[in-house]
Amino acid sequence: MKLERFHEVAAPLPKVLAAITSEAYNLAIAKLREEVAEASYRELERSTARVRYEVTSREYARNKLGKLDRSRTAAAVIASEADLEASRVEWRYRTEEGGGRIQLAGRYQLSARGGERTQVQSELTIEVKIPLLGGAIAKMIAGSVEKSARREMELLEEHARRVP
Repeated sequence: MKLERFHEVAAPLPKVLAAITSEAYNLAIAKLREEVAEASYRELERSTARVRYEVTSREYARNKLGKLDRSRTAAAVIASEADLEASRVEWRYRTEEGGGRIQLAGRYQLSARGGERTQVQSELTIEVKIPLLGGAIAKMIAGSVEKSARREMELLEEHARRVP
């Protein structure tokens, strides 16, 4: 399943790019997700051309009906790489829960829209390799992502405005 969205952020492209790769923004996004119990950010590499970073979290498991099970947690990692020259961030989500049967990957492509505005094109690919239930689980994940998309872009704009 693939989702694509376009948003406009009221901040210039360099500030949006700095914000989207920042620790503060990535931890704020992690806190939006109800299944995240705790999260941490680690920058792996930073140069003038690229930034590589990870957000590691402990996430509450889900039961067979898709409800949160706060008695169990699993480790999860979102590994991201930003190509600063191309104004693009690509990421991949992996978790120990489910033996790798749920795979998420995405991309943000940023484009300047006049001096003080930036278009954010986001793409998400959801693959669920669970017989009979895969489609329903993918739809549940997509619904959760859609539900938080507006708030994510509001947070991105807030964080971009704080960049010096």
